[in-house]
Amino acid sequence: MSDYWFGKKRIGWGVRPVSFMGWLLTLVFAGIVVALYLQYAAAGDMAGFFLWGGVSLAIFVAITLLKLEPSDESGDGGDSSDSAGGEGGE
Repeated sequence: MSDYWFGKKRIGWGVRPVSFMGWLLTLVFAGIVVALYLQYAAAGDMAGFFLWGGVSLAIFVAITLLKLEPSDESGDGGDSSDSAGGEGGE
C-alpha cells in the first residue's frame, strides 16, 4: 500500500488520502489555494485566481489519479448478469 497515496472512500463517492504523501499533497494543495486567494482574489484579480487555481486543481487531480489504488470491485459484472437474467427470462 506504500505505492498508493489515495484510496477510494468506503461510503460515498470520492477518494481519501491513505498515506503520509497523500496527506502532504492535500495540505500543499490547500496552501496553494490560500496563497492564490491572498495574492489574486484579495487584490481584485479574480481572473488570475481562477486561472492559476484551475491549473493547480488540474495538477492535483492528475497526481491523485496516478497515485490512486486500483479498485477491488469486479466492475459491472453484477449489473450485466442481472440485466441479462431479466432479458433471458422473457
